[in-house]
Amino acid sequence: MRQAGAVVVGEAAALAVFAVVAGDVVSPVAEIASPADNAVVTAPVAITGTATDANFLRYEVAIRPAGGSSFKVIAESAFPIAGGVLAAFDPTVLANGTYIVRLSVLDLGGNVTTDEATYVVDGGIKIGPFSVTFIDLSVLLAGIPIEISRTYDSRELSPGEFGFGWTLGVRTLDLQINRRVATWGWRIRQSPASGSVGLPLE
Repeated sequence: MRQAGAVVVGEAAALAVFAVVAGDVVSPVAEIASPADNAVVTAPVAITGTATDANFLRYEVAIRPAGGSSFKVIAESAFPIAGGVLAAFDPTVLANGTYIVRLSVLDLGGNVTTDEATYVVDGGIKIGPFSVTFIDLSVLLAGIPIEISRTYDSRELSPGEFGFGWTLGVRTLDLQINRRVATWGWRIRQSPASGSVGLPLE
C-alpha cells in the first residue's frame, strides 16, 4: 500500500509518495546524546544524537516549558542521523527556566520512538525579538483622545515609515458594547456637535 503526504518547505508544497512497510514491528532508534540531561544552557548549542531506522520516515525535535503542555517543533528532517546534529537549541530567545526537549523518530511501519532531555536555560544573553514603543504626541481633538506613536520591532524586516523595523501608529477612541442597552424602548443618541463625546441614553 502507498500513501501520499505533503512536504512543506517555506511557502511551497511538494507531493511525496512513500511505501508503508507492513509487518515492521522494530522500533526506531531515538537518542539525545548532548547536551546532557539537566544541563544548564547559557548560549546557543547543537543538540546531537541519533535518529535512525531500517525503514526510516522522519524525525522531529520539539520543545516545551517544564510547566507547559504543548510542544513546539524546532527542527525536523526526512533524513536519518547517526551521532550527528539533530537541531539547534538557542536560549537567547527563551525566558530563563526549565525546558523539556523531545526527539521523536517515525518509521514506515507506523512505529514511533521518543527520547526526552531536560535543559535549564540561564543567563542574561537575550538577543532575540525586541520591541519598543515611543509616544510622540497625545492630544484631545474635539474631546476625543488621539495618540501618535512609533514602534520598533526587531522581527519586522520590511522598511517602515522611519526605516527598517519601524512603524507609525495612530490610536484614537475605542468604543465597545459589552451588553445590550435594555430589553426594549432604549436607544443610543449622539450628543449635539458641542464638543461632547458622551452617548446619553433615551
